[in-house]
Amino acid sequence: MRNIRLPLAVALILALLGGALSQGGTSLAILYTSEHHGQATPDSNGRGGFAARATYVNQVRAEVGADQVLLLDSGDLLVGTPLSTVFRGEPDVLAMNAMGYDAMSLGNHEFDFGNSRTLELMALANFPMMAANIVGATGFDPGSVVLERSGLKILVFGIINTDAPEISSPDPELLFLDGAQVTSAICQATSRGQFDLVIALTHQDNDDDVRLLDEASCVDVVIGGHVNGFAGLVQRGTAPGAVPADNAAGSDPVTVADPDGIFVRAPRLGFGVGRLDLTVVDGQMVSATQQNVAIVQEGVDNMGNPRPGLAPDPAVAAVLDPFVAQLSVALSQVVGRVDVNLDGERNNVRTTETNLGDLIADLQRQLTGADIGFANGGGIRASIPAGEVTLDQIIKVLPFGNTLVTFELTGTQVRAALENAVSQVENTAGRFLQVSGLRFTWDASQSPGSRVVEVLVGGQPLDDERIYTIATNDFLAGGGDGYQVFTEGQNLYNSQQLLADILADAIRAGAAIPLVEGRITRLN
Repeated sequence: MRNIRLPLAVALILALLGGALSQGGTSLAILYTSEHHGQATPDSNGRGGFAARATYVNQVRAEVGADQVLLLDSGDLLVGTPLSTVFRGEPDVLAMNAMGYDAMSLGNHEFDFGNSRTLELMALANFPMMAANIVGATGFDPGSVVLERSGLKILVFGIINTDAPEISSPDPELLFLDGAQVTSAICQATSRGQFDLVIALTHQDNDDDVRLLDEASCVDVVIGGHVNGFAGLVQRGTAPGAVPADNAAGSDPVTVADPDGIFVRAPRLGFGVGRLDLTVVDGQMVSATQQNVAIVQEGVDNMGNPRPGLAPDPAVAAVLDPFVAQLSVALSQVVGRVDVNLDGERNNVRTTETNLGDLIADLQRQLTGADIGFANGGGIRASIPAGEVTLDQIIKVLPFGNTLVTFELTGTQVRAALENAVSQVENTAGRFLQVSGLRFTWDASQSPGSRVVEVLVGGQPLDDERIYTIATNDFLAGGGDGYQVFTEGQNLYNSQQLLADILADAIRAGAAIPLVEGRITRLN
């Protein structure tokens, strides 16, 4: 399948190419963003938001000329705020249309609502949302676009992370090919003189980006996404693992002379915009200057003092305002109250038992009568402080629109699932499970796959031959987060009940909050 489809993907891209190299030196300002995660409006400190970002983009266009600016994004537009979850990305795409984005790579979170919603958003966008390494379904070709700025012919293509099927919800028929291999094939099939500049918008890990840049000699610029720990510039030849960890929203300019391939990544959540100023002479970059520009919207700070910053762009604000108004009415509704803090902190729910994790797993098990409830830590995105609880807070905890699912596993399969749960704790991976109806002990000093020491279900040792009913979410049931074993389960039933609704109903009814009681014991 790969050997057949790869040339087709390349051919579709090459069909877009043509023309001659520009003559003389040309300046180009590339503005780039990534990991937006639904942050369409500023946070409580005024950071981010499309309207302030648009003002900065317009300032750069006025500074250098609109024909010398590219506006690009490396994916994960969706999920992370109630606005994004409730409207499933519509306000975000419309705001990007109003800002004049030129292209965007698909990220794994673009598939959180399934292929159909991904394709709807792609149709809504006035710019290509693309990934050249996706094959197997219509609507995703060709994965690239040729743009022209000041006489430069520029090839821009997208690359998405190959583990997207494990951590999101694309349809099974989609294949996610190795990004470096696809890019190398594009380079091998092109001839010198077809384009002035090649830009890869990637959504993958740092090491994958470094490898792509090293193996694909025709690529001039890699603009990365997906990883939150780096926002800056490195050059071709950087060793894997040597990418710096700095993720500052704002930074001073750094200039590189005669760069031979560069890798940049933007600050996350729209808190900053990456800016890369290039000078291109006869199809060669002769200078590159990179900096991160912090995006803060003017207003009033938490102490009531004026906050300097960027004025919101009226046109973009007008796109977002109706959605914000609709949302504020619905989300301000108080659904109940809790007397203790519910712990959904990222590092906690992905490494150890928490009371919020217990509550979600308990609700799944209790509503279905299942033997075991499983909730992945990566699906729990926020804490709830003691006091009144609004619908807004509920959706921030469970923003993905997941539904309650049951199926049956053998004890052996349950044990395999628990091994997967603790296989990447060192990386705070989202596959770590919060559990109900089950207690287990694991040993961190052992190798992944051999860490689970003891499992008790209902107070009794796990029986490898027994059939257990499992209650969890549809993402895990479909094999997400590495739970291939769940796809082997029998008698699958999707209740179509949203987990966010279930949690809201429980808090509304005054559900008892479980104590952290030693369901998960870590040794060493």
